[in-house]
Amino acid sequence: MVTRFDECVRRILETDSIGKTFKLGRFGPFVVYLVNAERIRNTSKALEEFSDYGTHVTFPRDIPEGELWIDSKVEESERAFLIEEAINIERLMASGMSKSKAYDAAEEINKAHREKADGVKPSDKKIPEGLREKKLETTDGVTVWIVDGHKVRDHFKTDFVEGGHGYVYPWIPKDEVWIDKNVRPDERRFVLAHEMHERKDMKDTGMGYQKAHRRAAEYEFKLRRSHG
Repeated sequence: MVTRFDECVRRILETDSIGKTFKLGRFGPFVVYLVNAERIRNTSKALEEFSDYGTHVTFPRDIPEGELWIDSKVEESERAFLIEEAINIERLMASGMSKSKAYDAAEEINKAHREKADGVKPSDKKIPEGLREKKLETTDGVTVWIVDGHKVRDHFKTDFVEGGHGYVYPWIPKDEVWIDKNVRPDERRFVLAHEMHERKDMKDTGMGYQKAHRRAAEYEFKLRRSHG
């Protein structure tokens, strides 16, 4: 029987060793698959927002109910946190909690379990040694770093994915942009373009995050399509 997921795989992913999905198995209410997030993000404007994982709650038109898709670049040591978070969001929403409150509550649980598992207490001040792994470039006075996203999520905020800058995250210096090392090299230019566009809007015009993010996402997807 051909499932909706199979159809999405044929449409979104190639069948080489990088693009294949891998079924991890069933965890709670979800069948969990590893996917190539870059190819998913290149597919549509809506899926450009796919980060490290997604469910039917976040992408109702693309991810079937009962499935959890996790970027194959996510380290094995972090997958359990994502699976747990998705299960908690599902459970809390089923109990009547709103989507936004369920996300916030699940994030707090995630943070507590990361602290227990990794032995790291979250902080909003000191950047730990080794978090910045490689200086990528300096553009218009902004230094771009490849960072260990796992350490960022352990030390600061669990929902840091792909990239960020200091006008959104107070623990990133204002003259820096961070790109998670999980972002594939071919995709870094798009993520960087998004962060620089968003940062400029917020810095130069005082634009709020939500509007700046929407504008940056539109700009990023146009770049993806033009290079597709």
